Amino acid sequence: MSVTLRDVAKAAGVSPMAVSKVLHGKGSTVRVSPEKATAIQSAARALNYQPNSIARSLKSQRTHNIALVFEHWLKVTGTTLYFSNFLDGVTAAAFPAGYTVSLCPKLANRSQQEIFDDGRFDGLIWCKFMESPQTLRMLSNLRIPVVMIHVLPEELPLHRASFVCCDNHQALDLAVDHLVSLGHQNIAFINDEKDARDMESRARIAGFYAAMTKHNLRSDADVLLWHETCDELDLWWEGNPDTTAVICKSEAMAVNLLNRAKRLGIDIPAELSVVGFDSSPTCETTQPRLTSIFQPIEAMARQAAEVLIHTIEGRQSGGLRFVHSCGFDVRESTDLIPQRREESSCDPKMHSHSSSFSS
Repeated sequence: MSVTLRDVAKAAGVSPMAVSKVLHGKGSTVRVSPEKATAIQSAARALNYQPNSIARSLKSQRTHNIALVFEHWLKVTGTTLYFSNFLDGVTAAAFPAGYTVSLCPKLANRSQQEIFDDGRFDGLIWCKFMESPQTLRMLSNLRIPVVMIHVLPEELPLHRASFVCCDNHQALDLAVDHLVSLGHQNIAFINDEKDARDMESRARIAGFYAAMTKHNLRSDADVLLWHETCDELDLWWEGNPDTTAVICKSEAMAVNLLNRAKRLGIDIPAELSVVGFDSSPTCETTQPRLTSIFQPIEAMARQAAEVLIHTIEGRQSGGLRFVHSCGFDVRESTDLIPQRREESSCDPKMHSHSSSFSS
Protein backbone atom coordinates (compact mmCIF):
# COMPACT_ATOMS: atom_id res chain seq x y z
CA MET A 1 0.00 0.00 0.00
CA SER A 2 1.39 3.42 -0.94
CA VAL A 3 2.52 5.87 1.70
CA THR A 4 0.28 8.92 1.99
CA LEU A 5 0.91 12.48 3.02
CA ARG A 6 -0.97 11.74 6.26
CA ASP A 7 1.40 8.86 7.02
CA VAL A 8 4.36 11.24 6.76
CA ALA A 9 2.58 13.77 8.97
CA LYS A 10 1.92 11.14 11.65
CA ALA A 11 5.54 9.91 11.61
CA ALA A 12 6.90 13.47 11.86
CA GLY A 13 4.38 14.54 14.50
CA VAL A 14 3.04 17.44 12.43
CA SER A 15 -0.11 18.33 10.53
CA PRO A 16 -0.73 17.23 6.94
CA MET A 17 -0.72 20.94 6.00
CA ALA A 18 2.85 21.24 7.28
CA VAL A 19 3.91 18.23 5.19
CA SER A 20 2.23 19.71 2.09
CA LYS A 21 4.04 22.99 2.70
CA VAL A 22 7.49 21.36 2.98
CA LEU A 23 7.19 18.66 0.32
CA HIS A 24 4.94 20.34 -2.24
CA GLY A 25 5.34 24.07 -1.55
CA LYS A 26 1.59 24.41 -0.87
CA GLY A 27 0.02 26.67 1.71
CA SER A 28 1.52 30.16 1.73
CA THR A 29 -0.02 30.90 5.16
CA VAL A 30 1.43 27.80 6.84
CA ARG A 31 4.57 28.37 8.90
CA VAL A 32 6.99 25.50 9.49
CA SER A 33 10.12 25.80 11.65
CA PRO A 34 13.44 24.56 10.26
CA GLU A 35 13.45 21.76 12.84
CA LYS A 36 10.02 20.50 11.80
CA ALA A 37 10.93 20.79 8.12
CA THR A 38 13.95 18.58 8.73
CA ALA A 39 11.76 16.07 10.60
CA ILE A 40 9.26 15.98 7.75
CA GLN A 41 11.93 15.41 5.12
CA SER A 42 13.52 12.65 7.23
CA ALA A 43 10.13 10.93 7.71
CA ALA A 44 9.39 11.13 3.97
CA ARG A 45 12.73 9.49 3.13
CA ALA A 46 12.30 6.80 5.78
CA LEU A 47 8.83 5.91 4.53
CA ASN A 48 9.86 6.23 0.85
CA TYR A 49 7.05 8.67 0.24
CA GLN A 50 6.17 9.32 -3.42
CA PRO A 51 3.69 12.11 -4.33
CA ASN A 52 0.50 10.90 -6.00
CA SER A 53 0.71 12.78 -9.31
CA ILE A 54 -2.78 11.75 -10.37
CA ALA A 55 -4.35 13.09 -7.20
CA ARG A 56 -2.37 16.30 -7.50
CA SER A 57 -3.48 16.68 -11.13
CA LEU A 58 -7.12 16.24 -10.16
CA LYS A 59 -6.79 18.93 -7.52
CA SER A 60 -4.90 21.41 -9.73
CA GLN A 61 -6.83 20.57 -12.91
CA ARG A 62 -3.49 20.19 -14.71
CA THR A 63 -1.68 17.15 -16.05
CA HIS A 64 1.55 18.95 -17.05
CA ASN A 65 1.30 17.08 -20.34
CA ILE A 66 1.59 18.78 -23.75
CA ALA A 67 0.27 17.23 -26.96
CA LEU A 68 2.50 17.56 -30.04
CA VAL A 69 0.58 16.86 -33.26
CA PHE A 70 2.14 16.13 -36.67
CA GLU A 71 0.01 15.34 -39.68
CA HIS A 72 2.75 13.16 -41.20
CA TRP A 73 5.18 11.88 -38.60
CA LEU A 74 8.48 10.39 -39.79
CA LYS A 75 11.31 8.69 -37.93
CA VAL A 76 13.23 10.95 -35.55
CA THR A 77 16.49 9.60 -36.98
CA GLY A 78 15.46 9.59 -40.63
CA THR A 79 16.90 11.25 -43.72
CA THR A 80 17.50 14.56 -41.94
CA LEU A 81 17.71 16.00 -38.43
CA TYR A 82 14.53 18.10 -38.76
CA PHE A 83 12.44 15.99 -36.38
CA SER A 84 15.18 15.56 -33.78
CA ASN A 85 15.94 19.30 -33.87
CA PHE A 86 12.24 20.06 -33.47
CA LEU A 87 11.91 17.72 -30.49
CA ASP A 88 15.08 19.16 -28.94
CA GLY A 89 13.48 22.60 -29.05
CA VAL A 90 10.17 21.50 -27.53
CA THR A 91 11.71 19.42 -24.75
CA ALA A 92 14.28 22.11 -23.91
CA ALA A 93 11.37 24.31 -22.84
CA ALA A 94 8.96 21.65 -21.55
CA PHE A 95 11.13 19.39 -19.40
CA PRO A 96 12.73 22.04 -17.14
CA ALA A 97 9.25 23.49 -16.57
CA GLY A 98 7.98 20.10 -15.37
CA TYR A 99 5.95 19.19 -18.48
CA THR A 100 5.94 15.92 -20.40
CA VAL A 101 5.40 15.81 -24.17
CA SER A 102 3.11 13.32 -25.93
CA LEU A 103 3.60 12.72 -29.65
CA CYS A 104 0.23 12.53 -31.42
CA PRO A 105 0.05 11.70 -35.13
CA LYS A 106 -3.16 12.56 -36.92
CA LEU A 107 -5.92 10.72 -35.05
CA ALA A 108 -8.62 8.92 -37.01
CA ASN A 109 -11.99 7.32 -36.22
CA ARG A 110 -12.55 9.47 -33.14
CA SER A 111 -13.42 13.07 -32.47
CA GLN A 112 -10.11 14.93 -32.19
CA GLN A 113 -11.74 17.52 -29.98
CA GLU A 114 -12.92 14.76 -27.65
CA ILE A 115 -9.37 13.43 -27.40
CA PHE A 116 -7.64 16.76 -26.82
CA ASP A 117 -10.31 18.17 -24.50
CA ASP A 118 -10.79 15.13 -22.30
CA GLY A 119 -8.39 16.39 -19.65
CA ARG A 120 -5.27 14.46 -20.57
CA PHE A 121 -3.48 17.50 -22.06
CA ASP A 122 -2.92 21.02 -20.74
CA GLY A 123 -2.12 22.42 -24.19
CA LEU A 124 -1.44 21.57 -27.80
CA ILE A 125 1.31 22.32 -30.34
CA TRP A 126 0.14 21.59 -33.90
CA CYS A 127 2.71 21.18 -36.67
CA LYS A 128 2.22 20.51 -40.40
CA PHE A 129 -1.39 21.65 -40.39
CA MET A 130 -3.71 20.27 -43.10
CA GLU A 131 -6.68 22.59 -43.37
CA SER A 132 -10.19 21.13 -43.38
CA PRO A 133 -13.55 22.44 -42.14
CA GLN A 134 -13.67 19.72 -39.49
CA THR A 135 -10.21 20.45 -38.11
CA LEU A 136 -10.79 24.20 -38.13
CA ARG A 137 -14.03 23.73 -36.22
CA MET A 138 -12.31 21.47 -33.71
CA LEU A 139 -9.43 23.90 -33.09
CA SER A 140 -11.81 26.85 -32.77
CA ASN A 141 -13.78 25.05 -30.04
CA LEU A 142 -10.89 23.64 -28.00
CA ARG A 143 -10.83 24.68 -24.34
CA ILE A 144 -7.06 24.17 -23.96
CA PRO A 145 -4.43 26.64 -25.28
CA VAL A 146 -3.08 26.01 -28.78
CA VAL A 147 0.13 27.06 -30.55
CA MET A 148 0.33 26.54 -34.32
CA ILE A 149 3.77 26.19 -35.90
CA HIS A 150 4.64 26.67 -39.61
CA VAL A 151 1.50 28.72 -40.23
CA LEU A 152 0.49 32.37 -39.67
CA PRO A 153 -2.79 33.82 -38.35
CA GLU A 154 -3.60 35.57 -41.64
CA GLU A 155 -3.56 32.11 -43.22
CA LEU A 156 -5.56 30.50 -40.43
CA PRO A 157 -8.23 32.51 -38.57
CA LEU A 158 -7.94 31.10 -35.04
CA HIS A 159 -8.20 34.09 -32.75
CA ARG A 160 -7.26 32.40 -29.47
CA ALA A 161 -4.32 30.42 -30.85
CA SER A 162 -0.71 31.65 -30.97
CA PHE A 163 1.51 31.20 -34.03
CA VAL A 164 5.22 30.54 -34.61
CA CYS A 165 6.47 30.45 -38.20
CA CYS A 166 9.45 31.23 -40.39
CA ASP A 167 9.19 33.92 -43.07
CA ASN A 168 8.58 31.63 -46.05
CA HIS A 169 8.43 34.48 -48.58
CA GLN A 170 11.76 35.86 -47.39
CA ALA A 171 13.23 32.33 -47.44
CA LEU A 172 12.26 31.64 -51.05
CA ASP A 173 13.42 35.12 -52.03
CA LEU A 174 16.90 34.25 -50.73
CA ALA A 175 16.96 31.00 -52.70
CA VAL A 176 15.78 32.50 -55.99
CA ASP A 177 18.12 35.50 -55.60
CA HIS A 178 21.05 33.10 -55.16
CA LEU A 179 20.18 31.02 -58.21
CA VAL A 180 19.54 34.06 -60.40
CA SER A 181 22.93 35.44 -59.38
CA LEU A 182 24.43 32.25 -60.84
CA GLY A 183 22.61 32.77 -64.15
CA HIS A 184 19.67 30.42 -63.61
CA GLN A 185 16.30 31.47 -65.03
CA ASN A 186 14.48 28.17 -65.49
CA ILE A 187 13.95 27.24 -61.85
CA ALA A 188 11.48 24.70 -60.47
CA PHE A 189 10.06 24.19 -56.97
CA ILE A 190 9.59 20.58 -55.84
CA ASN A 191 6.88 19.92 -53.26
CA ASP A 192 6.05 16.68 -51.46
CA GLU A 193 2.81 15.37 -52.96
CA LYS A 194 1.48 14.19 -49.58
CA ASP A 195 1.88 17.73 -48.22
CA ALA A 196 0.33 19.45 -51.23
CA ARG A 197 -2.59 20.73 -49.15
CA ASP A 198 -0.76 21.78 -46.02
CA MET A 199 -0.48 25.48 -45.29
CA GLU A 200 3.31 25.44 -45.08
CA SER A 201 3.53 24.14 -48.66
CA ARG A 202 1.09 26.75 -49.89
CA ALA A 203 3.09 29.53 -48.23
CA ARG A 204 6.37 28.32 -49.74
CA ILE A 205 4.89 27.95 -53.21
CA ALA A 206 3.46 31.48 -52.97
CA GLY A 207 6.89 32.71 -51.89
CA PHE A 208 8.49 30.95 -54.85
CA TYR A 209 6.10 32.55 -57.35
CA ALA A 210 6.61 35.99 -55.77
CA ALA A 211 10.40 35.67 -55.99
CA MET A 212 10.26 34.55 -59.62
CA THR A 213 7.95 37.45 -60.49
CA LYS A 214 10.33 39.90 -58.81
CA HIS A 215 13.03 38.83 -61.29
CA ASN A 216 10.61 39.00 -64.25
CA LEU A 217 11.03 35.28 -64.82
CA ARG A 218 8.37 33.12 -66.41
CA SER A 219 5.01 33.34 -64.75
CA ASP A 220 4.32 29.66 -65.40
CA ALA A 221 7.29 28.59 -63.29
CA ASP A 222 7.17 24.87 -62.55
CA VAL A 223 5.88 23.51 -59.26
CA LEU A 224 6.45 19.75 -59.28
CA LEU A 225 4.50 17.44 -56.95
CA TRP A 226 6.75 14.47 -56.29
CA HIS A 227 6.98 11.74 -53.70
CA GLU A 228 9.51 12.51 -50.98
CA THR A 229 11.81 9.80 -52.38
CA CYS A 230 12.05 11.77 -55.66
CA ASP A 231 11.53 8.64 -57.78
CA GLU A 232 9.96 10.91 -60.41
CA LEU A 233 13.41 12.32 -61.22
CA ASP A 234 14.05 9.44 -63.66
CA LEU A 235 11.24 10.20 -66.12
CA TRP A 236 11.49 13.95 -65.59
CA TRP A 237 15.17 13.97 -66.53
CA GLU A 238 14.57 11.72 -69.54
CA GLY A 239 12.18 14.40 -70.79
CA ASN A 240 15.17 16.75 -71.14
CA PRO A 241 13.67 19.62 -69.14
CA ASP A 242 15.05 23.10 -69.64
CA THR A 243 15.17 23.51 -65.86
CA THR A 244 18.69 24.18 -64.60
CA ALA A 245 17.95 24.52 -60.88
CA VAL A 246 15.43 23.22 -58.36
CA ILE A 247 14.39 24.32 -54.87
CA CYS A 248 13.03 21.53 -52.68
CA LYS A 249 10.30 22.12 -50.12
CA SER A 250 12.23 20.19 -47.46
CA GLU A 251 15.71 19.03 -46.66
CA ALA A 252 14.56 15.40 -46.82
CA MET A 253 13.44 15.82 -50.43
CA ALA A 254 16.67 17.56 -51.39
CA VAL A 255 18.81 14.81 -49.82
CA ASN A 256 16.80 12.12 -51.59
CA LEU A 257 17.09 14.02 -54.87
CA LEU A 258 20.89 14.17 -54.53
CA ASN A 259 21.05 10.44 -53.86
CA ARG A 260 18.74 9.65 -56.78
CA ALA A 261 20.72 11.91 -59.11
CA LYS A 262 23.93 10.13 -58.18
CA ARG A 263 22.40 6.74 -59.07
CA LEU A 264 21.19 8.13 -62.41
CA GLY A 265 24.57 9.69 -63.21
CA ILE A 266 23.26 13.27 -63.12
CA ASP A 267 26.08 15.62 -62.18
CA ILE A 268 25.08 17.98 -59.34
CA PRO A 269 25.63 20.91 -59.75
CA ALA A 270 27.20 20.73 -63.24
CA GLU A 271 23.89 19.67 -64.83
CA LEU A 272 21.40 20.69 -62.15
CA SER A 273 21.70 22.97 -59.11
CA VAL A 274 19.79 21.90 -55.99
CA VAL A 275 18.64 23.94 -52.97
CA GLY A 276 17.12 22.45 -49.80
CA PHE A 277 15.14 23.88 -46.91
CA ASP A 278 16.15 23.69 -43.19
CA SER A 279 19.96 23.49 -43.38
CA SER A 280 20.53 21.06 -40.53
CA PRO A 281 24.00 19.49 -40.02
CA THR A 282 22.86 16.80 -42.47
CA CYS A 283 23.71 19.21 -45.30
CA GLU A 284 27.40 18.92 -44.45
CA THR A 285 27.31 15.13 -44.98
CA THR A 286 25.72 14.94 -48.45
CA GLN A 287 27.63 14.57 -51.72
CA PRO A 288 27.85 17.30 -52.82
CA ARG A 289 27.21 19.30 -49.66
CA LEU A 290 23.74 20.78 -49.86
CA THR A 291 23.09 24.49 -50.36
CA SER A 292 20.05 25.23 -48.23
CA ILE A 293 17.70 27.81 -46.78
CA PHE A 294 18.31 27.94 -43.03
CA GLN A 295 15.18 27.66 -40.90
CA PRO A 296 15.86 28.06 -37.14
CA ILE A 297 13.61 25.11 -36.34
CA GLU A 298 14.98 24.34 -32.88
CA ALA A 299 14.55 27.95 -31.74
CA MET A 300 11.05 28.04 -33.25
CA ALA A 301 10.00 24.82 -31.51
CA ARG A 302 11.39 26.00 -28.19
CA GLN A 303 9.51 29.28 -28.49
CA ALA A 304 6.29 27.44 -29.35
CA ALA A 305 6.60 25.34 -26.16
CA GLU A 306 7.48 28.38 -24.03
CA VAL A 307 4.52 30.36 -25.34
CA LEU A 308 2.20 27.42 -24.71
CA ILE A 309 3.43 26.88 -21.15
CA HIS A 310 3.14 30.59 -20.32
CA THR A 311 -0.41 30.57 -21.67
CA ILE A 312 -1.31 27.43 -19.69
CA GLU A 313 0.01 29.01 -16.51
CA GLY A 314 -1.78 32.31 -17.11
CA ARG A 315 1.38 34.36 -17.55
CA GLN A 316 0.28 35.58 -20.97
CA SER A 317 -2.78 35.39 -23.19
CA GLY A 318 -3.12 33.58 -26.51
CA GLY A 319 -3.34 35.20 -29.93
CA LEU A 320 0.39 35.94 -30.24
CA ARG A 321 2.34 35.92 -33.51
CA PHE A 322 6.08 35.25 -33.97
CA VAL A 323 7.86 35.24 -37.36
CA HIS A 324 11.48 34.08 -37.65
CA SER A 325 13.77 35.28 -40.42
CA CYS A 326 15.60 32.63 -42.45
CA GLY A 327 19.21 32.51 -43.54
CA PHE A 328 20.92 30.95 -46.54
CA ASP A 329 23.87 28.55 -46.45
CA VAL A 330 25.80 28.26 -49.71
CA ARG A 331 27.55 24.93 -50.16
CA GLU A 332 28.44 22.79 -53.20
CA SER A 333 25.10 21.73 -54.73
CA THR A 334 24.63 25.03 -56.59
CA ASP A 335 26.86 26.62 -59.20
CA LEU A 336 26.83 28.70 -62.38
CA ILE A 337 24.72 27.28 -65.20
CA PRO A 338 26.92 25.29 -67.65
CA GLN A 339 27.26 27.88 -70.41
CA ARG A 340 28.07 30.65 -67.90
CA ARG A 341 30.61 28.37 -66.21
CA GLU A 342 32.44 27.75 -69.46
CA GLU A 343 32.60 31.45 -70.27
CA SER A 344 33.61 32.53 -66.78
CA SER A 345 37.23 33.13 -66.04
CA CYS A 346 36.51 32.96 -62.33
CA ASP A 347 37.42 30.01 -60.16
CA PRO A 348 34.12 28.05 -59.82
CA LYS A 349 34.97 27.26 -56.21
CA MET A 350 34.30 30.90 -55.42
CA HIS A 351 30.63 30.15 -56.06
CA SER A 352 30.36 27.01 -53.94
CA HIS A 353 31.97 27.95 -50.63
CA SER A 354 30.14 27.38 -47.36
CA SER A 355 28.79 30.48 -45.71
CA SER A 356 25.89 31.21 -43.41
CA PHE A 357 23.67 34.25 -43.19
CA SER A 358 21.34 32.73 -40.59
CA SER A 359 19.95 34.87 -37.82
